[in-house]
Amino acid sequence: MRTIERKQWETLRSVPPFLDEHRDVLAAVATSPMRRRLDDTLARLALLADEQTASAAGARVCTQRYRERRRQLVRDHLVPLALIARTTEPPLSALEPFHLPRGRSTAQRLATVARAMAETAASHADMLTAAGLPDDFVNRMGGAADAMMAELGRRTQESARHRIATEAIRTSLAAARRIVSVLDAFVKTACDQDAGLLAGWASVTHVRRASRRAMASPAVGAQEPFQLIVASVPVVRDGARMQQTSIGSAPTALRHRMLALLAVRGRTRFAVEA
Repeated sequence: MRTIERKQWETLRSVPPFLDEHRDVLAAVATSPMRRRLDDTLARLALLADEQTASAAGARVCTQRYRERRRQLVRDHLVPLALIARTTEPPLSALEPFHLPRGRSTAQRLATVARAMAETAASHADMLTAAGLPDDFVNRMGGAADAMMAELGRRTQESARHRIATEAIRTSLAAARRIVSVLDAFVKTACDQDAGLLAGWASVTHVRRASRRAMASPAVGAQEPFQLIVASVPVVRDGARMQQTSIGSAPTALRHRMLALLAVRGRTRFAVEA
């Protein structure tokens, strides 16, 4: 669930407790059919959130298992068979199925290579078992390829579950917001003269956004290019003195121009005291 969706869900869940707390004033709203529809929608959202979390965790587990099955297929079956094929007389490595794919192959490609190698190796089983492979190496290789593809299929199913739950959450949130908009009209009608209750309702139904992370200030004494710290900037209200400062004092005017230029470029940090 995205951050904005989580914030919306938290806001929606705070609506029923508010209606129950002020049932003496909002009894008609708290027992309305719209309130019951909101409760049902929130219950569905809770189930969908659990489904989304479980499917995401299941997809991660399937990914780990798929990678392990893939490593086992290559390490324990493909590589030993391809190496042994080089030592036979005549060398079986000259046959195309005993050539390992280069680069990062897809799971389907790797499974196809494993099945083709196992099928070809079955015709030379005596020679290969004599070189040290187990008697059932053909069945083991096929089983390893099937296990890898099975984990990949389970991951696809978990990803589909996650996608379905995600879309259902968005639909349910939109439906819940529409219900709350109707409840909002009921609440405003019921407590038209109660400003405090209306303010509380507005606070409850307001979706609070995540605050942006404030930029950290550099440490004292840190070297920073074009960093200027102005201890005090006098505010001159007298017209004659202002004219004297801007015309008669060239260094002061130049300093103010430099500060303005660096501020426009965004390369100056100010610590201005009144």
